[in-house]
Amino acid sequence: PESVYLGDVNGQTPLHLIFANLKYPKKDIVKLLVEKSSDLVNFKNSNNLLPLHILGKNADIYSDKQIDTAIAYLEIYLIAKPTATTEFIFALHALPNWLSNRAVQ
Repeated sequence: PESVYLGDVNGQTPLHLIFANLKYPKKDIVKLLVEKSSDLVNFKNSNNLLPLHILGKNADIYSDKQIDTAIAYLEIYLIAKPTATTEFIFALHALPNWLSNRAVQ
């Protein structure tokens, strides 16, 4: 379990990496990571970015399938009750409207 907190050379945890690549949905893995290590949602990479930042980073170019995946990931992420830090609030505000609206429902 401790290995899920280890980052790559850029400090990206497995959750960051999964959120960065929506071409190949891994909803079951995201759910497992969050259930077993709920505080993983609060880990920042070496650029001080949460997984939530990464999820919204390329959201304007997502396909319909990727949009569905992003929404599912967001819902799983929020179930873990991320800490309401400044970074978290900024990440929420940086999400595109179609995704941020889901976050505040």
